[in-house]
Amino acid sequence: MRNEILLKMISEHIEKVKAYRKKYEESKSEETLDALAMNCFQVVNYLIDLGEAAAIKNKTFYSPTYRELFEELRDKKIITDEELKVVSALVSLRNKIAHEYHVIKKEDVKLMALYASKLDSVIKKMSKALR
Repeated sequence: MRNEILLKMISEHIEKVKAYRKKYEESKSEETLDALAMNCFQVVNYLIDLGEAAAIKNKTFYSPTYRELFEELRDKKIITDEELKVVSALVSLRNKIAHEYHVIKKEDVKLMALYASKLDSVIKKMSKALR
């Protein structure tokens, strides 16, 4: 049940990212940029939760860092090398927002939104791994 909720929530936030990304490109509004950043942040948090759930379900070594967690999922053929690059970039940008929020750059948020909008295949693979 928890995994179903995670999958639902990440899908909803990915759709919000896509919508806010489009809205920001049209308006350049700071409020829209903030909403975009927060939804990207949520997507990555749910992605981490799903990665941990997939690791547990597949009896994968539990890694001390998020990067190692997703590398392990790549090694187990749950995600590809290219998907690992996207996920790693998202986690890095998420950490930057979390710890350096006072210097968030528009370019970082836009890049994060681009990567988050490309997670559909990763989510499908995580969903399959959780069955």
